[in-house]
Formats: sequence, structure tokens, C-alpha cells
Amino acid sequence: MSIKLNLQVLRDGKWSEQDAAILVPGDLISIKLGDIIPADARLMEGDPLKIDQSALTGESLPVTKNPGDGIFSGSTCKQGEIEAVVIATGVHTFFGKAAHLVDSTNNVGHFQKVSLAFHFVTQDTYKLAITFNFITQGTYFSNRLLI
Repeated sequence: MSIKLNLQVLRDGKWSEQDAAILVPGDLISIKLGDIIPADARLMEGDPLKIDQSALTGESLPVTKNPGDGIFSGSTCKQGEIEAVVIATGVHTFFGKAAHLVDSTNNVGHFQKVSLAFHFVTQDTYKLAITFNFITQGTYFSNRLLI
């Protein structure tokens, strides 16, 4: 399931509501309160915006973006209204590049290694307990659980 983003785009000298999927670098878009930024863009002339980019950067508070500053796809406009020129879309955005890096890595992290080792140790311990119980009691431990 995906969210369909619509926004105001300047095409052929006229503003119209368009699906964000059709954006290309160079398009002029209008950004206002509540909008999810559909592409990386550079702010044009106007008042500063407050942008929540916590999903991308981890910052807990909205940041102020002034004309000339870049804004990132996936951020949310929390205050203000301004026009911006699209500079990157899709996999070429800051978010898209980060997602590609995460997807393309084959490295196993430390936590994954520890978790996997713990899984095997607990699995082996369980097997030993069943075997020990069978030897000493003559029945499988799992059968005794059913009684």
C-alpha cells in the first residue's frame, strides 16, 4: 500500500494539482502547511518554512529552511508556504540513496551476529535438555509438557 501524493505543480505557465509521481527535476512546486515533500527541492524566494525531517535525520524538532536551502523528500511542512524547484526524484533523492545503500549491503551487523549466536545456543540447550530428560526419565521432555 502506498500513499498517493498530490500537489500543486507549475506546468505550461499554469498551476494544477498533479500526482507527485510525475515530477521531474526542474518542475516548480508549491509547498504549504501539512504537505509531505514529494522530492528533493530547493526553496525559491519567500518566507522561511518549518520542516519536520525527523524520519530522515532523527532531529526531534522541525528545522527552519530559508530560501535557497534544500528540502528532502519524505519531510513534512509544519509551517509556512513557499515555492520550490525540484532537484531530484525517486531513487536519486537523499532518502532514495539512503534506502539503496541499506538495501545493497551484504554485511551482517554486530547485533545480528549476537542474535543469531544466541538463537543457536538456546536451540542447542533445548535439545540437550530433551536428551538429558529422555536418558534420565525415559520420556521426551516435550511429551511431559502435554500431560
